[in-house]
Amino acid sequence: MVDGPVISGGEEATISATLSINSVETKAAANYEFPQDDAEKKINNYVIVVFDPEKANVVGLSYGEPDAKESFEVEVVAKCYGEKQPILTLVNLPSVQWEACKAYTTYQQFKDLAVEQIGSFKSSELIKIAEQSERLNKGQMNTFDIKVDQLVARIDVSWTFPVEDGASFEISSFTITGINAESDVVLPAGGIVSTNSKNGKSMTSLWEKTTEGNISSFSFYTYEKTTEGSPVVIEITGLLKESVADEGTTRSFKYELNPVKNAACKTTGLVHGNLYELEGTFDLKERNIKWAYNLAEWKSRTTEVNVEKGNYLLVTPLEIMMPNEKENTDIKFQSSSNVRVEDIKIYVKDEPVSTPSGFSISCSGTNGAIQITSPIPTNFVPRVIKFKVRNENTLSSPEITVYQYPPLYITQHQSGDQPGSGWSNTSMFIFNTLVANYSALPYPPERSDYNRPDYSEKRIEFTNYVRSAVTGYPLVDENGYTIDTEENNRRVSPRFMLASQHGTNGAGDYDSKRQYCGTYTERDKNNSNIRYSDWRMPTKAELYMIDVLQNLKESSVTSILGGHWYWSAQRSSAIKTMDYPKDNSGYSATKAAVRCVRDVKDNEMN
Repeated sequence: MVDGPVISGGEEATISATLSINSVETKAAANYEFPQDDAEKKINNYVIVVFDPEKANVVGLSYGEPDAKESFEVEVVAKCYGEKQPILTLVNLPSVQWEACKAYTTYQQFKDLAVEQIGSFKSSELIKIAEQSERLNKGQMNTFDIKVDQLVARIDVSWTFPVEDGASFEISSFTITGINAESDVVLPAGGIVSTNSKNGKSMTSLWEKTTEGNISSFSFYTYEKTTEGSPVVIEITGLLKESVADEGTTRSFKYELNPVKNAACKTTGLVHGNLYELEGTFDLKERNIKWAYNLAEWKSRTTEVNVEKGNYLLVTPLEIMMPNEKENTDIKFQSSSNVRVEDIKIYVKDEPVSTPSGFSISCSGTNGAIQITSPIPTNFVPRVIKFKVRNENTLSSPEITVYQYPPLYITQHQSGDQPGSGWSNTSMFIFNTLVANYSALPYPPERSDYNRPDYSEKRIEFTNYVRSAVTGYPLVDENGYTIDTEENNRRVSPRFMLASQHGTNGAGDYDSKRQYCGTYTERDKNNSNIRYSDWRMPTKAELYMIDVLQNLKESSVTSILGGHWYWSAQRSSAIKTMDYPKDNSGYSATKAAVRCVRDVKDNEMN
């Protein structure tokens, strides 16, 4: 139930707090949902965070899911410093943000927290916040109130008639457009003017009458919004009757809500935590509604929380990378009791594998670093390590993931296109270089699988050529064709993708294959089915590297190229691979196939 950090420094203190929700009974717009069981006043999840006096680091954290209760007990422990410390409380966070908060260790992380409505606003899922400073005393139960306010603004809409003369308006539907669905002021600075910079995601909420009866008011929510030039538009449709005997006329009324600071309203724009009352009065002579708004106070509702010293466990971060590293201490932990590592799993290419020789993960005590020792992979694919941490209070961390990369490694994405006739491999292999030095690339084994002539010479020639290659993006001309120079042919792109067997093709001359790559396209299923069109011929060094890697016994990636004659950027002669499964006729040093490649730039894909 509790899983919080204790950062070194200060003395230990315990806290007892009364948590109050400033809310009222209301109708909640969803599309369109009315509230159930007074859901707006319930707490479904919470995070209480204590910071050091400098408002830098988390020194106490408690979170839980009290199952929509109004009164419940939680446990927390914090460090005290003999002076006031900031305390932040967040209630009813969306699941994504709630999970993220568990690993936060600094004030800045909470300040940078942003939220977005995936669906419509619901009364049971309205974020509430409080930020205050309290002096914590060592060895005492520190008691104080925490009053959380709605992060959203709420707008109550109602309409009346000036006199009781039998007139009525039977509403059949309403629509609210321009509701702001995202916010970067989860930790607001306060004020009377909207400071939310996120106004790009607009939401529409609507309701249509489906049962007998009538309503004379409704409410909706929105995150903080600058309404000047982009108001919230409220449109109401119904049957307007001017008397009891009147059969009525269907009318629609529209209002653009753009609050401006005045005597009745204290804000410009819609500001978090405020309740705006928008009341329309029918003018039967003009058959119109005259609208007026004012700013009202939220009615308070108190929820009691008893906060006591308890058990906690924090491990952060939950995901790291080990690029060409065999030892790592980046993962830290804080715990109320001694910890141990458990449930270790190791994967290669999504398949479980046995623990390699020399592998270990260790941690001990109640705080410190987790020591990971893992030999650098030699099979040219990443190793994925997963484990958990458990303490003596039976608290367990979420699963921790470590990605360990060798200096040269191969990953793969799946093609969204079918392979060529007679082929079955749909993988688009990606060759990644972390260390710009190929001098340690091993030679393929002395014995080949297919006993091809010249294999013994080629395995040495190809490997030595790659060992002397230079890491860098190969140069291309204005058409995107790989330039044919000795220097450029010795370049290996730091990250390049090889077309799948969808890109298999027959024998052709150099120019035709260069043009083939220039017009080639292929879809990437792993990257939103994007269709790549920036393909080129591989350099000589890149083609040699592919052939060396697919013939190494220690490599987990084999059978990349299935043919025997391939073009590189070298025009003078195509390249015959060292060991090939198919020996088709019609191929030669001047008539060959090509397997196109493309450079993968930073942040393009995982």
